[in-house]
Amino acid sequence: MPRPAHARAAAPVPVPVTLVRVEPADWAGHRDLRLEALRTTPEAFGSRYEVEVRNDEAEWRARIGRIAFWQARIEGAPAGMAGLWEDSTSAEPPTATGASATATGTAYLIAMYVRPQARGLGIGVRLVRAIVSEAARRGHRRLLLQVASTNTAARALYAGLGFVLIDAPPREPDDRCDLVLACPVPPE
Repeated sequence: MPRPAHARAAAPVPVPVTLVRVEPADWAGHRDLRLEALRTTPEAFGSRYEVEVRNDEAEWRARIGRIAFWQARIEGAPAGMAGLWEDSTSAEPPTATGASATATGTAYLIAMYVRPQARGLGIGVRLVRAIVSEAARRGHRRLLLQVASTNTAARALYAGLGFVLIDAPPREPDDRCDLVLACPVPPE
């Protein structure tokens, strides 16, 4: 039986890349990377720079506490990011393993961004795999994401990792990310 696409080996990374879980204390670096992403590639995100630039330190820290963000770093400098957002309709807090007692089984890969100078190094693949692993650890069975139909590079990355187009509306009606892709999450 062939291995799932997200389990296959990534292309060799010629520079040392470290993946780290973003903590609230990392808020300033995370903010800077997120705002850069929104400013330079607004078509790739549902949110807007004009909205998020107004967030204060407390809001950035709180968001990091609500969403499992990962950063790829080269020599300690942020090179890319991605987040795992869980369905906020569940009123129950996560269990000790991180899974909600009423989890839908579905989580979302959000806020994916790799700095232009770091593209082509396999960072996107590594970030997606980190999110898939985190989703599995938390007991999710399916990972969804939204992507703009015009973002061919991102669509190719996701397709290569086993994501397929599904017939589902975007979370927000005016979302620029008009396609919804899904990928099964293998059990941990």
